[in-house]
Amino acid sequence: MKCRDMVRGNNLGEALDQDSNHVSMSEPINGGPYTDDLPSDSEIERAAVNVLRARMPFQQDPIRVTVENGQLSLEGVVVWHYQKALAEEAVRGLHGVTGVVNHISPKAEALGSAIKAQIDNAFAYRGRLAARTIGVEVSKSGVILKGSVRTLEEKELAEATARTVAGVTQVTSALIVH
Repeated sequence: MKCRDMVRGNNLGEALDQDSNHVSMSEPINGGPYTDDLPSDSEIERAAVNVLRARMPFQQDPIRVTVENGQLSLEGVVVWHYQKALAEEAVRGLHGVTGVVNHISPKAEALGSAIKAQIDNAFAYRGRLAARTIGVEVSKSGVILKGSVRTLEEKELAEATARTVAGVTQVTSALIVH
């Protein structure tokens, strides 16, 4: 079954050679033509690994994939919060997957002051946020936003901006809308 047959709604149309990182346009994943039969858990697992390699080629830490009765589990660490969602999106449409449990978490390796500086810069770049009225407190468990904003939209934008910063694992908002 070719990767394009395994990934609904994805235009990959190619499978990664398991022994290397090169892309093969003609090799089927399971060695046979596509059928309506559900793939085995090991076939789903192999397809998921291949799709993750293709969609996340610069991923440094391995993402562990396990499949049991079509239920796919992801475990590992990523740098950016969006990569967790990207990994789940990449495997959710695989043929035979009945559900996805995503235990991937973003790294909390950046120093607190660096995270605060990145968030302050992101707020300033967005322009619509009054960065001077938003305080950022960094702890091991995540980031706490404090202060006031003018609108609910600004509050949501501040929270979304903080989530995009490398090293942020959790955002707690104590922002007040005035």
